[in-house]
Formats: sequence, structure tokens, C-alpha cells
Amino acid sequence: MDAALREALSDLQHDLGKHLRLPLALLPRDAPDAEVREALATALRRTKRSARESKPARAIWAAFVAETGDRWPALRAAVERALSWEAALDGADPIDRAAAERDLGAVGEVLRGLERERDGDD
Repeated sequence: MDAALREALSDLQHDLGKHLRLPLALLPRDAPDAEVREALATALRRTKRSARESKPARAIWAAFVAETGDRWPALRAAVERALSWEAALDGADPIDRAAAERDLGAVGEVLRGLERERDGDD
């Protein structure tokens, strides 16, 4: 695996692998649905934030695919499952926090697996 691809995967691990699950993980276990919904919105719609801007997970993923291609089906499936939670934000039903955390966390798990594979290539 070339250096540019390694760096792109590392950046994605930081931007999606870490930041997708963090807002929900920081909530207390007994947080009300409104706080869970807001944390999920932050995770998906304001994933990577700086003083000047925020980028949604969908844009981060699209940029990664544009740069590297769509070469990891398991990663694509995990990201698509995580991004599908955007639909729940627009509804009125309570958020299934455990399921959302599982799906958002799966992105990081797949990326860590790719990192282990990548490290084994050396």
C-alpha cells in the first residue's frame, strides 16, 4: 500500500473512526432522547469541526472515496449503515442509542482492521 493511501486511511480513521462515535460515547448512559438526538446530529452532520467550519460525515466519506476509490466493500457497508442514521434525525421516534452507537462504532472497527492489514503489508 502506498504512502498516500496509508495517509488517507489514517485521516479517515481520525475523522470518521473517532469522531462519529465520540458525541454519543460522551453522553451519560441515562441521557434523554433529546440529548441522544443532538449527539447523533453532531456525529453525522458536524463530524469534523474547527474554529472556521464543520464537515458532515457524508462529505468526509465522499472526499475519501474520490481520493482513493471505492475499494473496501466492508468499509463502504459500515459507513453507509452509519450514515443511514441521518433519516432517524428527521423523524419523531426515539433514537435507539445502542444500535446507533454500534453502527457508528463499526466504522472505526473496520478501519482498525484495515490498519492491521496495512501494517501486515510492510
